[in-house]
Amino acid sequence: MQLCHNELNGSIPTELGKLKRLSVLALQYNHLSGAIPASLGELETLERLDLSFNTLLGPIPVTLANAPKLETLDIRNNSLSGSVPTGNKSNNTNTDTPDMILTLTRRQNNNLRNRSDEM
Repeated sequence: MQLCHNELNGSIPTELGKLKRLSVLALQYNHLSGAIPASLGELETLERLDLSFNTLLGPIPVTLANAPKLETLDIRNNSLSGSVPTGNKSNNTNTDTPDMILTLTRRQNNNLRNRSDEM
């Protein structure tokens, strides 16, 4: 679903998490605010999620770290904060890639930190 550059505003509807066959959700360059719904991490076929260039707040939901097919997460230029959650995907066959959402994320211009930064 490509809805970029549409001047959408308000929060991202949690109901998007019910679109079980959704593989791409592109919402970049809108005026979306509020938190990233945890329900997006429950999309079993989601491969790409682009929320960049909005005014989203709060942490990255842990559910996104466990989204089984998520390959690209772009959250640049928002006001996100907190730790970048680590994943626990059981289907990761690439042993060279750590199973962390950080490896999937374009996260510039937010206030995010790695869990290792907290120790």
